[in-house]
Amino acid sequence: MANISRVKRVKSLIINTFTNTGVKAYSRKEVLEIYENFKSRWGLPFSTNPIKFLQQIEKENILSKISVEISQSNLYKDIYYLPDASDEEIALSISNKAFLSHYSALYYHQLTEQIPKEIIVTIEDYQRMSPVINTLSQEGIHSAFSKPQRESNSIFNIRDSRIRIHKGKYTNETGVKKIGIKVTNIERTLIDIIVRLSYSGGLSEVIKAYQKAGEAKLISINRLLNYLHKLDYTYPYHQCIGLIMERTGVFNESQLSKIESIGIKYDFYLAYNIENKEYDNRWKVFYPKNLFV
Repeated sequence: MANISRVKRVKSLIINTFTNTGVKAYSRKEVLEIYENFKSRWGLPFSTNPIKFLQQIEKENILSKISVEISQSNLYKDIYYLPDASDEEIALSISNKAFLSHYSALYYHQLTEQIPKEIIVTIEDYQRMSPVINTLSQEGIHSAFSKPQRESNSIFNIRDSRIRIHKGKYTNETGVKKIGIKVTNIERTLIDIIVRLSYSGGLSEVIKAYQKAGEAKLISINRLLNYLHKLDYTYPYHQCIGLIMERTGVFNESQLSKIESIGIKYDFYLAYNIENKEYDNRWKVFYPKNLFV
């Protein structure tokens, strides 16, 4: 049995240990791994019950606990966190493969002045999918983009924040960096928000993000092209990127030509389920009427 007075007596040591890891939120497994590695240094007996230890660190406000449901499956995961942990840090502890993306990444990079209503976290598939034969057709594009875009229903709440988990394709975390937290870099973010407009605040926010990034010269076109090649999307999203870059007026023709050099074969769409459309001849993209007025 855990001696409650022992845990309380070494409370400051336990807090320092968790604080010094540089991580502010943990899975249950991670907490117990730290416990096993440090219990002797804390002066806790080897007979201390791990479950009782978890109960006591929560009771002593060393770490707080939240249980989140995974993918509406009735399976719950316990997350333990320090008092100063942000909602983003808590959300990312759901998986060691998780990273901030889309609108949350825009906010992180200060490419939006809006405060997103939900935190978008991407978790990639664990294994690379087998190559798929490209069956893209003009008819298929028209059919797919005549309907609303599908959204993940894997949602849970942390304190006052709504968290949405996006199950992403395997990319070996292309364009993901870790500076304090894991987040997509600017080029990867600008691609992601084109692919998933519904996770990105809508077209007006996407256009503003490209304009701000372009004005501040934050974008490496070569890096963006490299990511597009690695991500290997079936749909020609580069046509949407080229259209938005051109219409912002802050990218030069050399940059636009590099995007154009990927090739333009199909008519494509800037968004799903557009009711009143206009068409750009250079990029062969349909977009909502009066969008760029």
